[in-house]
Amino acid sequence: MKTILKFILCMLAFTTGVSEVQADDTLVVIGFKKRPLPGSVGSGGFGNAPLHLPIETSFDNATGVLSVAAPEDLEGYVYVYDITGGLEATSPRLNCTLTLPQTSDMHVISLQGESWTGEAKIIY
Repeated sequence: MKTILKFILCMLAFTTGVSEVQADDTLVVIGFKKRPLPGSVGSGGFGNAPLHLPIETSFDNATGVLSVAAPEDLEGYVYVYDITGGLEATSPRLNCTLTLPQTSDMHVISLQGESWTGEAKIIY
C-alpha cells in the first residue's frame, strides 16, 4: 500500500512540474492562406484552401516575447498590431524574437510572404 501511495505522489509531482513548465510558453497557431498571383482570376482576394508552412510561433506569457522560427529559405515579414490596428512590432525576416508591449490585452500577429499570408491573435 505504501508503494502505491508513493507512486501516486510521484506521478502527481511529475505532472504538476510539467504543467508549470508549459504554462508560460504558449504555441501560437497561425492560419495560412495562399495569395493569388497578380492578373489571375480571383486576384481580389485570398485563396480558400489552408496552406501548411513549416513556421513555428510561440509566445511567452511571463516575458511577453514572441518567437517565430522558419527555414532560412522561407522569406517573409512579421508584423504585430494592437487591437486598434496600431503597429507594435515588426521584423523584415521570419526568424525573429519580438518583445510585445503590455499596452493592450490582445495582439494580432501577421506573417506576410510573397505568395502567402498568415494571421493569429494572442491575448497577453
